Amino acid sequence: MDITERKQTEENIRQRIKELEVLYETGLYISSLLEPKEIGRKVIEVLSEKLSWSHASIRLFNSDTQRLELLVFEPPRLTAQQLAAERAG
Repeated sequence: MDITERKQTEENIRQRIKELEVLYETGLYISSLLEPKEIGRKVIEVLSEKLSWSHASIRLFNSDTQRLELLVFEPPRLTAQQLAAERAG
């Protein structure tokens, strides 16, 4: 295995560890919180922190209406540079 393959393998392992941390932490919140919106906010918080997600939404299926309902929405977060570029437009 050359150095490039090794580095790629190490990066893949780091990414998988982050994903496992997300699963573990969200599992803790799901088991300790009762309010769906609160759970959704915590899940999005963990995704943002661990996987650097810039935006996300969680929908809950309503079996009475047979529709998906927006539970939590985290709008895209822009960097200061992106905000300045957008304003300069």
